Formats: sequence, C-alpha cells, structure tokens
Amino acid sequence: MLTDKNFRYQKNLKNRRIATVLLTNPTWRDVLPDVDRVITGIKAATPGSFTEIEIPPLPKQPFTRT
Repeated sequence: MLTDKNFRYQKNLKNRRIATVLLTNPTWRDVLPDVDRVITGIKAATPGSFTEIEIPPLPKQPFTRT
C-alpha cells in the first residue's frame, strides 16, 4: 500500500482547523510495533500542523506449514 508522499506540498494546511498526521506505511501489521509513536504524534498535533511518521515495513515472514 502506498501513501501520498507529496501530500504536504499539495495542500495548504496553515489556516486549517484540522491537523494532519500521515503514516508512511498504513499496514496495521507494520504500524502495531510503532503505535506509541503514532499516539505521540497525534497528541502533539495542532490545528494546521502536518506530521509525517515513518513506519518501516517489517521483514516478510517465511511461509511455514503447520
């Protein structure tokens, strides 16, 4: 899944009443280990602000048959 890497440059957020927090990787499996950083970013957000949180992808797990 991809995110819009140019979002911050396409939108004028300065005079908005909303804050934007963009996750570079929205896949829940990858976000879960960094959920504390996401919560911190959301709590620090103020109207008109833009925060990008880098979420690295987790390594692929090898397929194992059970």
